[in-house]
Amino acid sequence: MRGTSAWSGGPLEFGLNQALHIREERLATRHDACRLLYVSEIHLRNGRSDTPCRQALDAVTRCSPDVVLLGGDLVDRPSELSALSELVGRLHEVAPVLAIGGNHDRQIGMDRVRDAVMHGGGQWIHDGIARVTHGRRVIAVSGPEIRADSGFSPTSHTMLTER
Repeated sequence: MRGTSAWSGGPLEFGLNQALHIREERLATRHDACRLLYVSEIHLRNGRSDTPCRQALDAVTRCSPDVVLLGGDLVDRPSELSALSELVGRLHEVAPVLAIGGNHDRQIGMDRVRDAVMHGGGQWIHDGIARVTHGRRVIAVSGPEIRADSGFSPTSHTMLTER
């Protein structure tokens, strides 16, 4: 499978036949900027989970992020929920892990995917929010289905606040 991005560096590759594509986007030029590693579309399934898990772990080791965000379509088969838990646990050894679900995860059951993420030590934010403390700053990261009673406005442009 091949996807493209608006990034001027060329096509964005995802899938098993290519190396995991790591792209660094700088949202701030500060020397102490928070580093978030976004991993998405890993589609864990029987017989092909080892490669994307290994690539994600290698990327986390190389990048040393402050937080990892797993961005949906994490598993394609219920049999791989334990592999997801193990991956989250290994990623969590390096940095806190936040996760949201995707359409493939709905087919497995969002509650089952959520439980696997949480069992591995991750935080499920699909319908919630996480506040990541980085130095003196707090960065709010919300999921796509955040509840109206969360006290967080997804339309707010003030995501980064000084303490």
